[in-house]
Amino acid sequence: MSKQRLLMTTTALFFFSLSLVACTANDNNTNGGSVDRCNPIAAQTLVGRSGVMESEAKSVTGAVTVRRISPGDMVTQDFQKDRLTMEVDGHGIVMRAVCG
Repeated sequence: MSKQRLLMTTTALFFFSLSLVACTANDNNTNGGSVDRCNPIAAQTLVGRSGVMESEAKSVTGAVTVRRISPGDMVTQDFQKDRLTMEVDGHGIVMRAVCG
């Protein structure tokens, strides 16, 4: 292999590795590198309960943000892996809890 071809291959591998590191960095938070995600199984433990506070919902599910919606509320359809959406009825009882 010629020196020029070896240099081109090494350079290409370097930039490929650099792009992988950049992609991984975008998925990690700044708190120890763990990925911020809402736990959908834990979210189901909130269904049927009333008076669930935002801090408790975050603690139980690992969500960074909590969106509480009531019947008739308008909401966006965007997906956020670190968000918990709690649908509550008129009495404040959680009818549905989903991540996203």
